[in-house]
Amino acid sequence: MRVVKRIEEEGGLTPAEVGHLSYFAFQLGARRAMDFAVFFSKHAPELAVIKERQAKQFGRCHTLIVEKNEQELANAMRVLADIEEEFCQVLCAK
Repeated sequence: MRVVKRIEEEGGLTPAEVGHLSYFAFQLGARRAMDFAVFFSKHAPELAVIKERQAKQFGRCHTLIVEKNEQELANAMRVLADIEEEFCQVLCAK
């Protein structure tokens, strides 16, 4: 949530942060989430579905940062955090 805070309260992201998120972090996050979805698909389909949603949300974040839509990016990152929390809750309940 530090990135959201930087967007909303501290005047936005630096060019270095935008570069890191757009060229590395969001793309890698989407790829790894899909890897986990495949991993969980046979034995924990509920977790696989959550990871697929997470991968799509990483993709949405990537699109928004490329479009330079920081306000919508902040909202999308909140959704990403909510999906991760849901994943943790489902995983810990097993």
